[in-house]
Amino acid sequence: ASTASGASGFPAQTFNAERPESYANLGSLNRDRGRLEEAKAAFAKSLEIDPTFAPAAISLADLARSEGNEASAEAILRKFLSANPNSAPAKHALGLGLIRQKRVQEAIALLADAVRIAPTDPRFAYVYAVALHDTGSAAKAIDVLRQSLSRSPNDRDILMALLSYEIEAQDFASALGRAELMMRLEPDRPEISQIADKLRARVKQR
Repeated sequence: ASTASGASGFPAQTFNAERPESYANLGSLNRDRGRLEEAKAAFAKSLEIDPTFAPAAISLADLARSEGNEASAEAILRKFLSANPNSAPAKHALGLGLIRQKRVQEAIALLADAVRIAPTDPRFAYVYAVALHDTGSAAKAIDVLRQSLSRSPNDRDILMALLSYEIEAQDFASALGRAELMMRLEPDRPEISQIADKLRARVKQR
């Protein structure tokens, strides 16, 4: 017996046309197959069903960017944010786009907003902190990372960034704590043990 399928080969039994996630999944499937126009249509349909569904807007913007149209990607996200000003994922995505355009101060404001709206997402905090550090605000970057770590104490990206920045700031005792935690989380990484040994020596010298 043949198996029923939805649009573009998407299995009908998994396709619920009332849900924005279904069209977003269909869009991703078509994108991965190189069927970009069909992908755009599916993401647009997802947004038509639910104008607050950020993943569809972000995917549409990513498609525009993949075609070399950064201005269109920005316009898609700004239009979405005009209707959904408290969407942390969309602000984060737009901030990343502006960083790619070297519009760093605009980007940092958006990345900060994403962290303010969604303080429990360590990815938003990590990207914001890196942007702060790379633009000369290392102390503020460390503060952002520490706040994020208090909510996500075992996040590897946050820990490694904090370890690096605290070493740079010569806060060796605090950095040693990060290294020792990383050793417990990832015991098979000898480079972390080597960093910890060097930090112990630095702490003893003080």
